[in-house]
Amino acid sequence: MKGSKPTYQELEKRVRELEKTVKKKQNAEKELRTQGEFLQSILDNIPAMLTYYNPQMNILMVNREFTRCLGWTREDSENLDLMAACYPDPQYREKAREYMLEAVMEWRDFEVAKKGGGVVQSSWSNCRLSDGTQVGIGIDLSERKKTEEELEKYREQLGNLVEEHTADLQKANRRLEHEVAERKRTEEALRNSETLLKETQRLTRVGGWEYEVESKRFFWTDEVYRIHDFPKDPEIDHLRRSLECYNPQDRPVVERAFRQAVEQGKPYDLEVRLTTAKGRPLWVRTVARAVRRNGKIVRVVGNIMDITERKEADMVLSESEQALSILLSNLPGMVYRCANDPDWTAEFISEGCQELTGYEPGDFVRKKLAYADIIHPEDREKVWNETQAALKKKKPYQLVYRIETADDQEKWVWEQGRGVFAARGGKLLALEGFITDITARKHAEQALSRSEEEYRRIVETSFEGIWIINAASETVFVNRRMAEMLGYTVEEMLGKPVLDFVPEEARTKTEYYLERRRLGIKEQRDAKYIRRDGSELWTINSVSPIFDRQGRYLGSLGMLTDITERKKAEEQIRSSLREKEALLQEIYHRVKNNLQVISSLLNLKSRTIKGRKEAGVFEDCQHFVKAMTIIHEKLYHTEDLTKINYREYITDIVKDLVQAYYPSRPGRIALEFDLDDIYLGINSAIPCGLVLNELISNSLKHAFPKGRKGEIKVSLHATGDQDIELVVSDNGIGMPKGRDSGRMESIGLLLVTGLVENQLQGEIEFSGKGGTEVRITFREDSH
Repeated sequence: MKGSKPTYQELEKRVRELEKTVKKKQNAEKELRTQGEFLQSILDNIPAMLTYYNPQMNILMVNREFTRCLGWTREDSENLDLMAACYPDPQYREKAREYMLEAVMEWRDFEVAKKGGGVVQSSWSNCRLSDGTQVGIGIDLSERKKTEEELEKYREQLGNLVEEHTADLQKANRRLEHEVAERKRTEEALRNSETLLKETQRLTRVGGWEYEVESKRFFWTDEVYRIHDFPKDPEIDHLRRSLECYNPQDRPVVERAFRQAVEQGKPYDLEVRLTTAKGRPLWVRTVARAVRRNGKIVRVVGNIMDITERKEADMVLSESEQALSILLSNLPGMVYRCANDPDWTAEFISEGCQELTGYEPGDFVRKKLAYADIIHPEDREKVWNETQAALKKKKPYQLVYRIETADDQEKWVWEQGRGVFAARGGKLLALEGFITDITARKHAEQALSRSEEEYRRIVETSFEGIWIINAASETVFVNRRMAEMLGYTVEEMLGKPVLDFVPEEARTKTEYYLERRRLGIKEQRDAKYIRRDGSELWTINSVSPIFDRQGRYLGSLGMLTDITERKKAEEQIRSSLREKEALLQEIYHRVKNNLQVISSLLNLKSRTIKGRKEAGVFEDCQHFVKAMTIIHEKLYHTEDLTKINYREYITDIVKDLVQAYYPSRPGRIALEFDLDDIYLGINSAIPCGLVLNELISNSLKHAFPKGRKGEIKVSLHATGDQDIELVVSDNGIGMPKGRDSGRMESIGLLLVTGLVENQLQGEIEFSGKGGTEVRITFREDSH
């Protein structure tokens, strides 16, 4: 009935239904607690710091690694502003907050304050969950410690959410509704924890696993499968498959450690090599501990972490340290780190100390000897003052001073160093630098200084003018002699352009020579300048360009000799020479004219002579005169009045002779010339011309009788050191039998032999095979 109370049987039935519901809920909560314990165990055993915080940057949860490294606990996160505690500096805290709000999955280094004082150098990454909360993952960079031998015990189980056998059904219903809501919240928290666990494992490359001793079953998280490159399959033989991945030399170590953990409860923390199912070589860190219940080992939980990048970085660091050690041992000096105190107390000194100072590095590091003690007493105060002045400005310092070595030698050293300041606060922590021996350089500088003084004395007392200009052609140095040559003082010339001392008509040419200096050309030439009083100064300039080590043009240096008086004398000589040349040309011209007159007279006289033989004599004389006339004609027209180009002379005289003997048929005789450009003086040219005239005339008159055609060849060559060879040959009928160079009956040939032997001081050879060949050898410098 409506409004009537339920019967006892109905109430009893409803109570039994509620009891079933409660029991089912208790079983689900037990399962949730077990999963929560498992997840909490994994989170607390991950070798990385974890924080869980809301969008308002309030830290809601931290794991045990966070507490171990920094000291801050879960209770501190509930009672304190943990952000302010971890980052007491407001500006630094704002920097950390901005990074956390970005939620980018990249690592960034921060200094985090520890509980009780001090800071921890750490690296952090963040990820944002679907509900807006975020997870921070941190790695302790200051110290890497092994995982604690035993993990903390699981959190105590949740209290009994439902009191059995409630007397009041309505109260039981309300409690049941509350417990269901609590279970939903627990399930949501578990899902968030699972998401947190997966993201944490993915970011830190850490996988979790659990081995149940009684059932011999493994449970792996997704990251463990990923590290091994295994497909996710709960049914695989996890232990065997995992051991097969380890390198053969590491496999027995891992297997023994796992067996001791299962049988004896002994934890382990190993760094070993592993090759994945896909052949990827890795370095991993595997950590495990046993979980006991009532003193009995019930399971083993652990983590496996991919540390390949860290191992590779360690190897690179080791190689770098080795390379640095080799570099330091080979430096020509010593590297140091010391305190900024009057003794320069050493913290580190490289091996170069022995060679530089004669002392072992340990003598300074172990404070048997202060570095200040070996600095020369006269230099100690200077070294201290210059170093402190540089440190005050936070700038590097460079010092040159003397030290006294173990064997009582005095050495000059060069030192360069800097202060090492704290990143925060700027406190000076130490000095670091390098010291090397410059004794040889110092002695060289001293020798150079003495050399420069000697050089100045030489320069200032030199009879030559010395002039140095810069890249802009401005005077940067002159010696006193140079200034005196131009009528100025040294001070008046400095800074002035070189063109100020050059005549107007010579400036374009001077600019051209200045450009040649820029091209690296050094040369010697005559140059004209204007003295202060307006008179001319002629000099011989020996000029060289000046470049720096990078090849940049700096200017040029000139050595100038006053040749003004010599120039005047040369001008007088040239004037006299021009007069003599004009006179000589006039003589050649008049001799040529006189010879032409003689030739004309011979020509007129030959017309009155009726005998053929007598007319031939006059004709031969006329050819001789013509040969000499051509020589004087060429001397008259050449610039060099002492020599003529004999190649041109031979061509002209031979062609004239052929034209004279065969005026109507000049082509009857073929001419071939093989001539070098040889210049002969008048003493050789005239007798050689007469010889050539006679030889060609003989060939034209006798070699080709009865209209026979033929060839005449003339060659002229330099055959050795000033030796000249003239060869005249033809392909005519040859010389009469019985005649040779020793029995010449012809007056013409006797004349030829006499001219060669007496005038040219040469030799002559005749040959009559296949025509006639006459070979004449003489030396030009004999005449």
